[in-house]
Amino acid sequence: MLWSIWKTRNNLLFEDQQASLDKTITFGVQMNADFDTATQREAEPMVPRDQTHSSNLQQQEWTPPQTGFIKVSGSFIAEAQALQDGLQFAWHLRVRNVELESDSEKLIHILRREQQVPSEVEVIIGDILHLTNYMEVKFQYVKRSINNAAHVVAH
Repeated sequence: MLWSIWKTRNNLLFEDQQASLDKTITFGVQMNADFDTATQREAEPMVPRDQTHSSNLQQQEWTPPQTGFIKVSGSFIAEAQALQDGLQFAWHLRVRNVELESDSEKLIHILRREQQVPSEVEVIIGDILHLTNYMEVKFQYVKRSINNAAHVVAH
């Protein structure tokens, strides 16, 4: 999906070719289906997290990095980048009213300026907040179990 958005963005910027949001999403979904077919990967069943049997899984908590190290959380950075890409895509499509949704409550609090920005996403958050000077952006937290559509499209 991200490749489809990136390709649409580049076509707009460098070749002045516009594409509709529907066409971009359709292209991304088709590319994902083609990849699945080519790699013969079976689709994972869509089961909300609260219905999975997670009693055997050990709950992990965040721990600070060792002295002299910084910690980078890949999924947190990827979520921030996805929101940045989506907002930039909306900007290039000349959409100026955007609701950004994320199942990362921490990220939404940061974007609402309710928490300090971690250094690993400082540039990404700065870019998002800069764009909010020119757009009407609402940041919305949604539970992951409700946000299944976004995860299906992303995977």
